[in-house]
Amino acid sequence: MRGIMTVFALTMLTVGAVAADGSLPNRLDQVKAGEWLLLKDVSGARIGELTKFSVSEVKGEGADKVVVMTIDRYHDEKIEETRDIEIPVSRYAERMAGLEARAKQIGRERLTIKDREIVVVTVTWDDDREPREIKLWLSDELPIGGLAKSWSSDPDFPAAELVDYGF
Repeated sequence: MRGIMTVFALTMLTVGAVAADGSLPNRLDQVKAGEWLLLKDVSGARIGELTKFSVSEVKGEGADKVVVMTIDRYHDEKIEETRDIEIPVSRYAERMAGLEARAKQIGRERLTIKDREIVVVTVTWDDDREPREIKLWLSDELPIGGLAKSWSSDPDFPAAELVDYGF
C-alpha cells in the first residue's frame, strides 16, 4: 500500500489549478526549493499517517527543468521512510493533458486551510485501472502542486487532506 500512496500522491501534486482558459496547467514548473506540503491519510490502510513532500532542489531552466522532491512518511510521529525522487516537468505536463481529457467534472469550491479561506479547483475522473472515482481539491495558492485534499469512491484506496504547508 505504501507504494500506491506515493505514486498516487505524486500524481496529485502535479495537477495544479485551472487556468483562466479552463485548462489544467502543470504547476510543477513554478516550484521553488523549500516549498512543502504535509498530508494526512484519511482512508486506506495507513489512515492517520502523515506524508511530507518537500522540494529540495530545482534543476535546469524553463520546461526542461527537473524538480527533486523528498518524501518523508511518518508512523507514530517518527520518520518511517524517506525517499528522494526526480520529476521531469515535461513528463508531468503530458500527464496533465491526459487528466484534463479524462476529467468528468471540473469545478470550484472554497476550503478553509490553516484558518485561511482558499479557492480550490475540483477535478473528478474515473480511474482507468480500477472501478473507482477519484476527486482532487487543488489551489494555486498552495505550494508544489497545490493539493488540498483527495478522495476516492473506494474507501480502501488512499485519500489525504492537507494538514500544513510552507513556501
